[in-house]
Amino acid sequence: MLKAFVKKRATDRIGLVIFSGESYTRVPLTLDHKILLDSIDAIKISRAIKMGTAIGVALANGTARLKDSTARSRVMVFQTDGENNSGTIDPETALEIAKGYGLRIYTIGAGRDGDAQLPIETQDAFGRKVKRYQPIHSKVNDELLGKMASDTGGKYYRATDNESLQKVFSDIDRLERSKIDVNQYTKYAELYQPYMQWSILLLALGWILQMTVFRRTN
Repeated sequence: MLKAFVKKRATDRIGLVIFSGESYTRVPLTLDHKILLDSIDAIKISRAIKMGTAIGVALANGTARLKDSTARSRVMVFQTDGENNSGTIDPETALEIAKGYGLRIYTIGAGRDGDAQLPIETQDAFGRKVKRYQPIHSKVNDELLGKMASDTGGKYYRATDNESLQKVFSDIDRLERSKIDVNQYTKYAELYQPYMQWSILLLALGWILQMTVFRRTN
């Protein structure tokens, strides 16, 4: 769903911020969507990153990436499957910073509340990739995500499966279509001069012939 959304925004600079118990920028704002799409494919859940859900840190990180953009519309799509339980910045403080920069945030609460299995990819003693599942209890903070959206002029969505998540991204894509003013210039080339010169030459030649070779005598 995310890749399909990116492909529809061919003229937009888009970045990617990843977060769990901490947050980092995977791809800064760019028009090179191939790099972005390849990076999305390469996202993996690893034990190298701290476990948890650091909404405040992720929001602050995304804001730092967007604040210097000169685009007419600066939008953050914020997706999470849990409530804030980690990080050194609380979500309310990060939200105030985002509002101060005039960002608009679309939030997505993904998944269902309750017990779930979190896939984690590790390596065994022989360097082979092994996927295992860690049981977690997930609960989406609808109130916080709703506030993040409403306070910035965005919209909050709840997606419980892939089909509903796809509809969310389609709706955001439709809402964030903006008119682009294009200045078109036409350059005119003056082409009449050679024709005018030939016309004068032929007119002069005709007059000379008329006064000499074709001169009428009584």
